[in-house]
Amino acid sequence: MAQGLPQLRQDAWTLFYRAILGGEPGESMDLVDPYGLISTRGVATADRKLRFVLDVSDSDTTTTARTITQLAGASVHHVSFSCADIFATVERLRANGVSFIPVSPNYYDDLPTRFVLDDALVARMAALGILYDATAEGEYFHVYTQVFAERFFFEIVQRNGAYDGYGAANAPARMMAHLRTNR
Repeated sequence: MAQGLPQLRQDAWTLFYRAILGGEPGESMDLVDPYGLISTRGVATADRKLRFVLDVSDSDTTTTARTITQLAGASVHHVSFSCADIFATVERLRANGVSFIPVSPNYYDDLPTRFVLDDALVARMAALGILYDATAEGEYFHVYTQVFAERFFFEIVQRNGAYDGYGAANAPARMMAHLRTNR
């Protein structure tokens, strides 16, 4: 679950999830939103089955800040669900009418420069709008729905191996796709 938080509230929510669920905080990092920087930190339970992403923005114009302003405080801006086969899951969801964000073709042109991937796999990801990240520990496939009510969306994820991140490298591609489709 990803939450947009008011300024200076990330530490308080990190402590909350630590105290209530025994969550372990990860490193804080900055993400580039088209309208400013967002500071993000993951907090996860020891078994990694529950994960929370806590986002704060100093700029009033980022997507995170606008969501907080619209809702007068902290808000959940997206929920992620894990699956065993993201390709089959996305195909099934599309068949049932779920709309996913259109990822720029440039994203898929760039993937082979960042990772050693089979061309057929990249083409399959592009056809379904699936994003990719990897570390030495494992792989991460993920896809995002269109935004509902101008503020909320879902993410479907598949982790292979011991990948423990949140796909932060793909945040700019996701934010731009959401921005383009919400205009």
